[in-house]
Amino acid sequence: MTTGPLAERSYSDWIKTACWLVIAIFVVSRIAGVVQGQPLWSLFDLSNLGLLGTLAALALLVPIVLAPRLVKAATM
Repeated sequence: MTTGPLAERSYSDWIKTACWLVIAIFVVSRIAGVVQGQPLWSLFDLSNLGLLGTLAALALLVPIVLAPRLVKAATM
């Protein structure tokens, strides 16, 4: 059974991968909308994000919070 830093790293890697996947899906969906004929300014319209946009914003914050340097600095 794996304990310690190796187990924690594996768990953290899954979270980071899921976050990047959500961000990629959000970016692809925005680009697909522009390709389908939506105006270019709708790509930058952050006032109406919807559920996927909210998840993407959260996914941007999670890797920052899980950064080892920030965790170490916060617990000192």
